[in-house]
Amino acid sequence: MEKLLFMSYEEKDYEGYVESFDETGLAGWAYNKKCPDTPVDVELYDLSTQTHLTITADLYRKDLEDTGIGNGSHAFRCDFPAIMADDEHHTISVKISNSDFFLQNSPFEIYIPAEYDGYIDGFDERGFTGWAYDKRNPDTSVEVEIYDVTTQALISTMTAGTYRKDLEETGMGNGCHAFRFDYPSLIMDNKNHTISVKISNTDFFLDNSPFTVSLPAV
Repeated sequence: MEKLLFMSYEEKDYEGYVESFDETGLAGWAYNKKCPDTPVDVELYDLSTQTHLTITADLYRKDLEDTGIGNGSHAFRCDFPAIMADDEHHTISVKISNSDFFLQNSPFEIYIPAEYDGYIDGFDERGFTGWAYDKRNPDTSVEVEIYDVTTQALISTMTAGTYRKDLEETGMGNGCHAFRFDYPSLIMDNKNHTISVKISNTDFFLDNSPFTVSLPAV
């Protein structure tokens, strides 16, 4: 649940508000009263992930101009980066750059769900099965990377694109998000191996990963 943490600073040179926010990003406006037609930069800081972003508040809005906020080109919209989509609560502050002025309604607290989901369904000495998908692109198959943690080697990259009716019925896009991976002979060496699986180009590891399995020699 979103939660506002009110903390305002009185500073005669500046004015600004965080007007709205949700799990995807935030919007608002900010300006320097002494330079009413010059856009200012605003800094977003996430205390939870130590994420720091700087954006320029230069989008035009007629309502701002009509209420005397300079030439009206002082609005902004910022999308949260993927690193913040982690199923956690975040405390986010927004201030005008090179000042101590924090925008009204800043900081605020918000829960940001993960962009991805995935699970290792089962594994044995021959291979394993699972599924993975991108919540923001639910009908697009993603690639997964399979690592042997024991040897610190990338074993394979494959597409999680097999259709499963149970996935579609539980709301996972078009259901084409499953995969099956058979272990290659090079790691079938009668030893224990710790296997991890993550979605490519992300830091998201599938649930039940890593796991350890004993692979008989072939």
